[in-house]
Amino acid sequence: MSLGQAALAQDAAQPVYIVTYMEVAPNSASEARQLILAYANEARKASGAAQVDALQRISDPGHFALIEQWQSQGAKQAFAATDPVTKFRAGLNPLQSAAYDERIHAALSVGPSTPASGDPVVS
Repeated sequence: MSLGQAALAQDAAQPVYIVTYMEVAPNSASEARQLILAYANEARKASGAAQVDALQRISDPGHFALIEQWQSQGAKQAFAATDPVTKFRAGLNPLQSAAYDERIHAALSVGPSTPASGDPVVS
């Protein structure tokens, strides 16, 4: 029983990974891209942000994703309450053709990060 309780309890200081999927109408892809890049730039500067990557699907440019790593759930929540995030969500909302799909994950097993060259959105 104690093992089950330990597995359910998440330490607030544990890293958290957020994967968000966004889908916009094809004619809104360029505007959405600019909003997503601005969000990613603001997030990278936020206290507790470890890594933020913006992605755009090659075969369907209206599909985007954000992959974020935060030092803790509290750091992500603090950033989510800021004005830049409120403006990002308000600007993106009318462009969306599907619901904003944010998925919160605990530890992921990933390889070493290598900076992308050139374009800040990975296709």
